[in-house]
Amino acid sequence: MSWPPTDGPGEAPGPSRPVPRSRTGRVPQWALAESDGRPRPDDAAEEPEVWVNPTARQGPVPWRQSVRPLPSVRHVSAARPQLKPSGGPSPFGKLILLAAIAALVAWAFIWLGQPRLASTVQPSGTANAAPFDGGSTAEGLGHGGFPPSGVDIAESPLGVPAPLYEESNSYRFLASPSAGQDYIAYDPCRPIRYVVRAADSPAGGTDLVHQAVERVSAATGLQFIYEGTTTERPTERRPSYQPDRYGERWAPVLIAWSDPEHSPALAGPTIGLGGSGWASRGGVSAYVSGQIELDTPQFRQLLGAPAGKNSARAIIMHELGHLIGLDHVDDPNQLMYAQASHDILEFADGDLSGLSLLGQGECVPEL
Repeated sequence: MSWPPTDGPGEAPGPSRPVPRSRTGRVPQWALAESDGRPRPDDAAEEPEVWVNPTARQGPVPWRQSVRPLPSVRHVSAARPQLKPSGGPSPFGKLILLAAIAALVAWAFIWLGQPRLASTVQPSGTANAAPFDGGSTAEGLGHGGFPPSGVDIAESPLGVPAPLYEESNSYRFLASPSAGQDYIAYDPCRPIRYVVRAADSPAGGTDLVHQAVERVSAATGLQFIYEGTTTERPTERRPSYQPDRYGERWAPVLIAWSDPEHSPALAGPTIGLGGSGWASRGGVSAYVSGQIELDTPQFRQLLGAPAGKNSARAIIMHELGHLIGLDHVDDPNQLMYAQASHDILEFADGDLSGLSLLGQGECVPEL
């Protein structure tokens, strides 16, 4: 800036003018420079202002890893190219996909439709894997061989199982002695004839047998025909073909009231036994006859208790289940549980599911 102000009277400083002084008599540096013809100090270029951080640490700076500036990064979504919608698989690809789906559905249907394998442990009170009469080949069964084939056979099943309100897997089939079959069943195209040994039976015993048979027939669709009473006693290996007693046909199923003296297998807590004999011809095995043994002394005691008839009928139904081809199960809510119960008096869902399958076996006119 200039001094004094130029907007008032007076002359500008120069060589002919006295050197300006302050009120105290001091001559300013700029005035001396002006009087000597030198440029004024304030005409020099101003030094750039430097800012000093008053809190800056004095002395050596500790070592730090040099930091390189990061390259600029674009967001992934911004760098991702836009995908154009494709037109779907080619016709050949669609054909392969449909074929794969069809194969998967077919495999699932076959797998779910397979019956459950029988337990390898034979239940108490049933026939062993071998038939009663000891035969297991097409050459003949035990003592009697084969009757003429096709006796009583029909062109189609004689009945159908009752509808299942709820299916269950809680059932087992008796072990099949035939390598090509998962289980053995009675031929649904011919009736199951049965006789009753009523000697020494408890009061009302035969009626209970008929009631139990009716329930099994309804569950399986198999048709039973009662042929009356018999004097035949149960034996450990009963022949399935007895032409001298029953004619040229498979022997009827024997349901016999007995006791431990005549049926040693009934000794102890066992109250009933049931099972069937089978035959095989033409590559297909089927049950052809069987027997059930019921312990008369225990049934008499049971029928003397309140609601004893229902429990007695349930036991006969259980043994008929073995006759048809059911094994014991581990589910105590099923009638085919090994231990009798006063609470389970009818076939349950698992029992009915197994009986339904056993009623849909193959027709075997060769037998």
